[in-house]
Amino acid sequence: SELWQFTLARAASGVGIDGGFMLRFPVGTFFGKENSGTFSIGMSLRDITNTRIAWDTQTTEIIPRSSVWGISYDIPLKPIDGEILIAFNRDNRYGDVLAGAEYVYGNLLSVRLGEDASNLTAGAGIRLDVMRVDYAFLSQDLGNVNRVSASFYLDEIIK
Repeated sequence: SELWQFTLARAASGVGIDGGFMLRFPVGTFFGKENSGTFSIGMSLRDITNTRIAWDTQTTEIIPRSSVWGISYDIPLKPIDGEILIAFNRDNRYGDVLAGAEYVYGNLLSVRLGEDASNLTAGAGIRLDVMRVDYAFLSQDLGNVNRVSASFYLDEIIK
């Protein structure tokens, strides 16, 4: 990842290297029950090379390497054409713990609720053909945050 930052007429730049992996496997493989959901575990290593930030004031900062790990369980709900995802992760740089759940109905509508470092998070999303629109809310000490994003499924646009 590359970092560019401008603060009060000061500028800085740096290049960092991140990497990660995720393993996913059907829970039914272990218990002999089909459609039991999917368990996932993953880890991301950030700033593997201790990213160096060079400021225009001739000073430098070093961002130490860190890791984030997480687990999730995706549970299919066939009778109501939906699924529930329960997730948990921990960032060792800041010690933040994040946990949440998402309900998805028919791969069309999503509703989310969670906790980010003891702050309430919530959100919703809707899929419209080759596009997805999401809304997220985060309560925090400095004030509430509201985010809206749009994603496009390029593989379906190119078809």
